[in-house]
Amino acid sequence: DDYKTHVFITVRLPVNLGEKTTQFNAFLGNNYLVTASKETIPSIQKAIERSEKNPANLQKGADFVLYTLLDAIVDDYFPKLEAIDAEMDKIEDQVFTNPTQKMLKKLFSMKHRLMVLRRTALPLRDVLNVLSRRDHEWVAEKNAMYFRDVQDHLIRISESLDALRDLVTSSMEGYLSIVSNNLNLIMKKLAAIAAIVMVPTLIAGIYGMNFEFPEKAWGA
Repeated sequence: DDYKTHVFITVRLPVNLGEKTTQFNAFLGNNYLVTASKETIPSIQKAIERSEKNPANLQKGADFVLYTLLDAIVDDYFPKLEAIDAEMDKIEDQVFTNPTQKMLKKLFSMKHRLMVLRRTALPLRDVLNVLSRRDHEWVAEKNAMYFRDVQDHLIRISESLDALRDLVTSSMEGYLSIVSNNLNLIMKKLAAIAAIVMVPTLIAGIYGMNFEFPEKAWGA
């Protein structure tokens, strides 16, 4: 939201590997930046500590400080994606060798985490697009390229999210297909066993009736 004296930015961030989200707000003015959040965000805290250790960054303007915070937010997506990718590598090997109900629960949980990451990344990409285009006066031309760099990182993250989501979907389909095939094999074995047992059962039922020669009773 663009106002006469400042621009207000609000984004949602993933926490705990994408299991839930939190909100980050920022007010950017001509020579100030105010941020607010309900809880401590580790990536933001680290960026603030780096800026305090390097005061020269503060002299580049409040918009540059905002860039460092947004850059930290975007960089925090990469370890989350790497963790999900590593987990997917393990699950892929098990899908075709030992599919279990527990594995399906993991896939559903992973799909939910990817949805949370995607829902937070896409709006943030729109925010960075506005900041990098300098649609308002609060971002200096010399600092706009930094926002474009963060936007490029976020585009890569969006592409990785789409690839991982497709991978999870295909793994779920593979799991369901294997379980269905296994169930069909079990049903075929049961049908064969039932057919084998049916013949002696039929004979025992006929000749176990309460008369001496069942053929005579049929008029044989």
